[in-house]
Amino acid sequence: MTKDSESNGADSALVNADQTAAAPAAASVIQPPEPRYFASIYPGPEVPIPAEFARKMLAAEKAFGKPAWALVQQTEDDEHPFGDLGPNVWKGFFSARDQLLDCEQIALVIDSPGGFARETFQLAKLFQRHCGGFDAIVPRFAKSAATLLILGSDERFMGRDAELGPLDVQLVDWEEEEWSSPLDEVQALERLNGVALDLFDQTVLMLRVRTKKKLSTLLPMALEYTAEMMKPLLDKVDTIHYAKQSRLLKVAEEYGKRLLEKNFSEREAVLIAERFVSGYNEHGRAPANREKRICLLWTNNEVRTSEQPLRIVVIGRIMEEEVEVGKNADTN
Repeated sequence: MTKDSESNGADSALVNADQTAAAPAAASVIQPPEPRYFASIYPGPEVPIPAEFARKMLAAEKAFGKPAWALVQQTEDDEHPFGDLGPNVWKGFFSARDQLLDCEQIALVIDSPGGFARETFQLAKLFQRHCGGFDAIVPRFAKSAATLLILGSDERFMGRDAELGPLDVQLVDWEEEEWSSPLDEVQALERLNGVALDLFDQTVLMLRVRTKKKLSTLLPMALEYTAEMMKPLLDKVDTIHYAKQSRLLKVAEEYGKRLLEKNFSEREAVLIAERFVSGYNEHGRAPANREKRICLLWTNNEVRTSEQPLRIVVIGRIMEEEVEVGKNADTN
């Protein structure tokens, strides 16, 4: 063997030795897989949810010291089966009621456009029966039926720009091809009543000043004049239809009152429920912070919100995937 061949053999041995020594080091720096998270109800244990959202939910659970459940319905798909508070959401939580029994009280993160009053009322009662109640956390908005849901909560934590209400029922107007509220017709008649009273007062005052006659003489004249002026408008009112619209408004109001009675006096419950039904001049109006606290007797609880909301639908408790040790390791 020549010196060159001996040298090459030594170099080869050193390389092999280096590779053998480096093998354990390379194996020791393998990073564990990123954890994956799932929602217990939707989208379920087969479809992971965004990790950022999941970590924030788990942080909320730690901060509030109680299990945190999500009711987040942010989607532009009007046909999404879990896109609003309806039968599917109610059935999902009902199927998970055994998990709720294990939680005692929960913190419910709500971000929802609303839905159906009946299912929402049933959902709030489900929380009250099976886990002793819940705290409502509203980072951005809980509109319409979602406001009804938080009326049944024990404590409420609002984002600085969070929006609530109202509880007026929304119906499809097929002639106008748009959504409308029974409140439009009910308030229209209330407005006509106010106009009639103002007209009567003005007529009596004018006749009194100009004729100097007694009120007993002037009142019949003022009543007749007011009645004749208002008759063409009032004749157009369908009393049966008006009664139906008034009854529809009472549905959400009654649900709200029954939920509020758990934590408020009967008088307070009535005032708050009425405020959320008739205290809004349009369905999309956002209440001021002062209104949110006064009409619901809030304590001034505030939570920080994310700058950019996610377009996701997540319902249920957040769970982290359990990964067995060595499951993802190379076995070759």
